[in-house]
Amino acid sequence: DFAERVDEASARVHPAPRAGAPGAGGRERLPAMVGRQREAFEAALESPREAEALERALSRRSRYDLLARSVESRLGRAETAAEAARALSDLAFLHAEHLGGLGSAEARIRERALAIHRDLEQSQVSDDRAWAALGRVYDWLGEASAEAEVLERRVAAIAERQDADAESDPFYRLAEVRLSDRASVPRGAEVLEWALERAPDLARAEKLLRRALESSTDDERVVSLF
Repeated sequence: DFAERVDEASARVHPAPRAGAPGAGGRERLPAMVGRQREAFEAALESPREAEALERALSRRSRYDLLARSVESRLGRAETAAEAARALSDLAFLHAEHLGGLGSAEARIRERALAIHRDLEQSQVSDDRAWAALGRVYDWLGEASAEAEVLERRVAAIAERQDADAESDPFYRLAEVRLSDRASVPRGAEVLEWALERAPDLARAEKLLRRALESSTDDERVVSLF
């Protein structure tokens, strides 16, 4: 399909020398080929449908450098804070897991996360997927306080909706973040109780409680839960 043709062309931007290949002629054709590939790639980024297909193809072929460019473009054309949050999460994931770490992109991702956070709040966005995406960005950035703020919002929204079918991970993740800070251990224990009531995961709960006890906490609620 179109996305695969663009990706195949991208792999030939710096082709390896071939035995018997013409020298000057090949060098003369390379700029034209690279130009066509670049034009096709940029054209794909302008169309949301083609960009989505392109991202799937690049992901299948592990072309994470080009995939990051496509996600950057998606982030730039995001029309809502929710769309921007999901795109930023994808971008942070690519850098953290496939491109050698956040590195030089960290400051830019952090700045954009704060802006998106403000936009989500001002727009009173209730889309849990958007808040979950922002929370993941904060997790990759190591911003525990900001992640906890997002998780508190998600947990409160689930409780307000009385949504018994909502996933329990936000509760366990919030408990983990709160239990890791001595000042918020009581809150962590409270949220962990809620998590266990919603969807018992004894192995995960035991791991969190052991970690809290090893940090020398003497909170009675933690001890009783353990």
